[in-house]
Amino acid sequence: MNKILFRLSINCLGILILNGSFYSVAQANQQSRLALTPQSPQAESSKLSCTEEINQEINADALGLLQKADDDANRANISQAANKIRQAIKLAQTFRGNQYKSYVLDGLVNFKGQPRLLDKIVNQSVKSGNQEQAAKIIDETLKLTQTLNQSYSNIKTKALTAIALYYTQINQPSKAIPILAEAVKASSFIQNDELKSFALISIAKKYLIVGKSATALEILPQSLLFAQKVANSYKQAEILQEIAIIYAKTGKDKQAIDLAKNIGNGEYKTKALSAIASQYTNNGKLAQALLLSQTVYNTDEKALVLAQIAAKYAQAKQLTQAATVFSKALNLAKALKNEELLANVAIVYGKAGQITAALKAVQSIENPVNKAKGLAAIAPLYATAGHQQQANQILAQSIASINAIPDTFQKTVTQQDITRNFTTARQYDYAIKVAQTIIDPFDRAKALRDVGIQAVQAKDYNKALQIVQTINSKYIDERNIVLNKVAIALAEGGEYTRALQTAQKIQNFNSTYTYRAKTLAAIAKQYSKTKQPQQAAKVFSQALQTANTLASPDAIAKGKAEIALEYALAEQANKATETLTQALKLVPNIKDSSLSLATLQEITNLYLEAGQYNLALQSIKAYKNPVYKNGISQELANKYLDAGQYDQAMQLVNTLTTPEDKTRLLVAIAGKYIQNQQNAKASQALNQALQVAKTLKDPESKVMVFKVETDSQGNVISKTEVEDPYDRASFLESIAINYAQAGLKNQAQQVAQLIKTPAIRSQLNQRLNCYAKG
Repeated sequence: MNKILFRLSINCLGILILNGSFYSVAQANQQSRLALTPQSPQAESSKLSCTEEINQEINADALGLLQKADDDANRANISQAANKIRQAIKLAQTFRGNQYKSYVLDGLVNFKGQPRLLDKIVNQSVKSGNQEQAAKIIDETLKLTQTLNQSYSNIKTKALTAIALYYTQINQPSKAIPILAEAVKASSFIQNDELKSFALISIAKKYLIVGKSATALEILPQSLLFAQKVANSYKQAEILQEIAIIYAKTGKDKQAIDLAKNIGNGEYKTKALSAIASQYTNNGKLAQALLLSQTVYNTDEKALVLAQIAAKYAQAKQLTQAATVFSKALNLAKALKNEELLANVAIVYGKAGQITAALKAVQSIENPVNKAKGLAAIAPLYATAGHQQQANQILAQSIASINAIPDTFQKTVTQQDITRNFTTARQYDYAIKVAQTIIDPFDRAKALRDVGIQAVQAKDYNKALQIVQTINSKYIDERNIVLNKVAIALAEGGEYTRALQTAQKIQNFNSTYTYRAKTLAAIAKQYSKTKQPQQAAKVFSQALQTANTLASPDAIAKGKAEIALEYALAEQANKATETLTQALKLVPNIKDSSLSLATLQEITNLYLEAGQYNLALQSIKAYKNPVYKNGISQELANKYLDAGQYDQAMQLVNTLTTPEDKTRLLVAIAGKYIQNQQNAKASQALNQALQVAKTLKDPESKVMVFKVETDSQGNVISKTEVEDPYDRASFLESIAINYAQAGLKNQAQQVAQLIKTPAIRSQLNQRLNCYAKG
C-alpha cells in the first residue's frame, strides 16, 4: 500500500487543502490516489510510474504553497503571498512534463474568467503603489508558462494572454506586446476550432488595451475562419458576437453590423447589436445608434442603450431628441415590467443633466426598494447642480421609501446598499443620513463605522471625526476603531499634534479597552520611523502609562503586548521583548483560567498575524495547557516554514508533546531544507524524526473509517476507509522518501527495512528506486 500518496491533501503540518482555487486539482488527484487502497482490486496491479510518483510529490507541496499564498493575499499580506508563490513556481519548474505545471498555472493565472492569485497580487500591488513586487512574480510566471509544449497550447495561449494583461495593469505595456505575439504563435497549435477562435478573440481584446488596434484587426479574420467551423450553433453565435463587438470598437462599423445581423441566435444577435449601438453612442454617432437600436429585440440591453443615446443627445443640447428617446427607453422598461431597469434608465439620463425628468420617472416606481435606490441616486445630482434643498427633500423621499419596505431584512440590506454607494462616491453626509435610519442599533453603529473608515482612507479626517460623533456612545468599539485609524493616518502624514489629540479622544471604557494605549504606541512607532527618537520614547512611555492604568490584568497584558508589537515594528527588539515579558508576567494573575488562556491566545495571534514570529514564540512559552501549546506551536512552525525560517522552526520541536507532532514537524522541516538544497541540515532533521518515529506504538499501519452507513439492523452497508497518514509506517515512508530526495540512498533503504508489513515495505522500495534513478 502506497500510504504516502495520501499526503496530497495534507500540507506540511496536516492542514487540509480543500478550499480556494486549489480544491478541484487536489481533489482530482486525491481520487486517483484513493483507487490504490488495499480494498481496490487494482491495488496490486496499478503502480504509479516514477515520473508520476515524483510529480505528485512536487504537486502536493506546490499546491499547498499556493493555498497559503491565497490566504495571505486575502488578508492583504502581499509580501508573504509573493514569497510563497515564488517557492511554488520554483517547485513547478522541476515537474517532469507539463500536466502538473498547468495545475500550478491554473492556481496563478486567470485564463478561465475567474480571478486567480495573480489578479489579487496585481490589484493590491497597484493600490499600494508597489508594482515592482507584482512584476517579479509575473516575470517568473511567464517563464513557467513558456516551458509548456505544443500539447498544452490552449493553456499556454490563455496564460500568455492573461500575463500580457497583468503587465498592462502594472503600467508595463511594452512587455505585453511581444507576449501577445507569442500567444498568437502558441494558438496556432490549438487543435479545437472553438478554443482557437476564443483564444484569438481574447488576444485581440488585449491588443486593443495596449493601443494596437491594427494588430487586433489582423487577428479577427483568423478567428472568424475558425468560428465558421464550430458545429455548436450556440457557441458559434457567442464567438461571432465577440468578433462583431471588437470590429465596432475599432471603428469597422460595416463589418460589425454585417456580422451581427447574420448571427443565428437571437440572444447573441441582440447583445452584439446593442453593443455596437452603444459604441456608436460613445463615438457621438447618435443617429446611427438610434437607427441600429430599432433592429434590436426588446431587452434590458436595448433600454439601456436608448438611455445612453438620450443622455448623449441631452449633453449635445439636442433636448427634443433626448426627450423622445428617453421616453422610448422608459416605455420599454415599463413594457418589460422591470422597475429596477426603469430606475437605471432614469439615473443614466439624470447624470446627463436631465434630473427633473429622471426624478419624475423614479417617482413613478411602485416597488419601494427600487424607488429608494433610484431616489438616492438622484438626490446628489440635485446637490451637484446647486439645489441642496431639493436634494435633501429627495433624500427624505428615499428614506421614506426605505421605511415602506415591509420585510425588515430587505429594509436593512437596502439601507446598507445605499449607504455603501454614497460612501464609495465620497458623499458622506448622505451616507450618514441613510445609515442613521437603520433600525438595529448595532447594525447602525457598524454602518457608520464603515463610513468613517472609508473617510479615513480618503484622507478626509475631519469628516471621519464628525462621523464618530454620530455613533451611539454605547458602541465604544465602533467609535474607537475609527479614532484609532484617524490618529495613525495623521501620524503617518506627519500631523503628530492632531494625532495625539485624536488618541486622547479614545475611550477606555471602565479602563478595560486597550485602543488608546495601542494607538499611542503606533504614533510612537511613526516618530521612531521618522528619526525622532526622543519624541518616540516620550509617546511610548505615555502608551505604557496608559496600559498600566487599565483595570484588569488581562487588559494590561493585552495593552502591553500591543505596545510590544509597535516596538518590534519600530525595530526596537529589546524593548519589544522587555515589554512582552512584562505582559506575560501578568497572565498568571488572571484568576479565571479560561480568560487567562484566551488572553494568551489573543496575544500570540496578534504576533502571528503581524509576522512577528519571535514574539509569538516568546508568548508560547507561557502556555501551561499542553494541548493548546501543541496546537499554537504547530501554527507558528507553519509560519516559520512559510517564511523560509527553517532553523527557527526547529526550535519548536521540543515544545511539542506527542511523538506524532514532533515527527510531522521534523519531516516538514527536512522537506523544506531539501527544496532549498540544504541536504546536510535535512539529514539532521530526518535523523531526529527517525528516532522519534521509532517510538510510535503498534499497530504499524492504521485505517481511518469515515461515512459509515448501516441498515435498520445495524449492518454496515458502505464505508470509506483511508490509511492514517500519521501512523508509524506512514512516517517511516515519508522519512525514507525524504532521505532519497536528499540523495541519501543508503539511509532511505535502511529506514524501509524498519517497516514490518511486507506489502508496504515492497512498494516503498519500488518508490525509492524512482529517486535513485533521479
